[in-house]
Amino acid sequence: MDYEDFTWHENRLKPGFRRPVIVHRAILGSVERFMAILIEHLGGKWPFWLSPRQIIILPISEKAVDYCESVYLYLHRAGYEVTVDRSNGQINKKVRNAQLAQWNYILVAGEDEMRTGTVDVRTRDMERHGKMRVNSFVDLLEALNPKKSGCYEKMYQKVYNPEEFKDVPMPEPEEIKEPVKKEPVKKEPKEKAPKKDQPKKEKKGKPAKEEEAKVEAAVEAKVEAAVE
Repeated sequence: MDYEDFTWHENRLKPGFRRPVIVHRAILGSVERFMAILIEHLGGKWPFWLSPRQIIILPISEKAVDYCESVYLYLHRAGYEVTVDRSNGQINKKVRNAQLAQWNYILVAGEDEMRTGTVDVRTRDMERHGKMRVNSFVDLLEALNPKKSGCYEKMYQKVYNPEEFKDVPMPEPEEIKEPVKKEPVKKEPKEKAPKKDQPKKEKKGKPAKEEEAKVEAAVEAKVEAAVE
């Protein structure tokens, strides 16, 4: 490879040719390539904060389905991607299928967990955390979230802190005076000026039509006399 400075020399175009211009823009294409690199690099084992399959709950029997539904709602309200495996089958097979599907956390619940309000926690890498209360499990998940960046912390250094005003007494509420409503002023009706006597215009009616008929009759008589 030549590390010397490279200088581009433009050649003259042939007669009748123009210089081509290519505008390349691939925003979504770049995202797709980046996702493909991540999938290939991670082998489908997404980190918890980025995974589309975070938690799956496996009831051991039909008696525990309602309890698993309540755990599902609790975790879903907390903002996690969670589902319940309601299929019929042995619990060992369910756990194996969940591991192959790359679920980050697999929760198993039966009658014992129903009585104690716990779930049996294990990961896709066959690591078992044992039985935990659901709220304690949520605390474990929150610790997995990535830390805020330095720019984030710097931006919110001067954020409002309610603890600073915890011991400061609230001021007494001020009396709010209601605005005085002004009564609307009634306007007296104006007296209408009497109309002046104006000469009445003559209406065109039957007399005008009679005169027109007389004129037409006279014209017709003259025409008949001339014809004779």
